[in-house]
Amino acid sequence: MAVKWYSEAADVYTDEASGSQVTRLTHGAQHSINVYMEQPCNTPDGRYIAVQRSVNVDPRMPPFDLGIADLKTYKIAMVDEDCGGTMLGTSSYSGIVHYLRRNGELIRLDLATQRKQIVYEQWDLGAGFEFTIQSATPDLRYLI
Repeated sequence: MAVKWYSEAADVYTDEASGSQVTRLTHGAQHSINVYMEQPCNTPDGRYIAVQRSVNVDPRMPPFDLGIADLKTYKIAMVDEDCGGTMLGTSSYSGIVHYLRRNGELIRLDLATQRKQIVYEQWDLGAGFEFTIQSATPDLRYLI
C-alpha cells in the first residue's frame, strides 16, 4: 500500500553555539520524536528515519503513530496509527524497525520501501501488559 508523503514546516538554521546545521522536519500539533536511542532507526544511507508522534508529552509511550521522515525531500509519511508497546526494535542502521500494533500484531517495517510485514499475528498482551522492544540482532531474527 502506497503512503502519502507531505511537507511540514521544515526549518533549517545554524546553531549559534556549535555552528551545526539543524533541520526540524515536523511541525504538527502532536509531539514528535526522532527515534535514535542506542540503536538508530534509520536506513544505512541516513535518508529515512523513523518518527513517533503522539498527543502524549512523550511520543514513545503508547498509543503513538509511526511515521517516516525523508531527509532528502524534507517530507514525512505516516505509516501506522495507534501503535502499542513502547519504543521500537531495530539493528543499528539496518533500515528495519519492529513495533507492536495495539491489536497484538508484531510488525516489521522497511523504512526505505515503506513495506510492512506482519511477523506475528496475535500476541495476547493481556490487561495492563506493557510491551517494550529495545533492539534486534544484526540478522533481525531475534528481538530484545
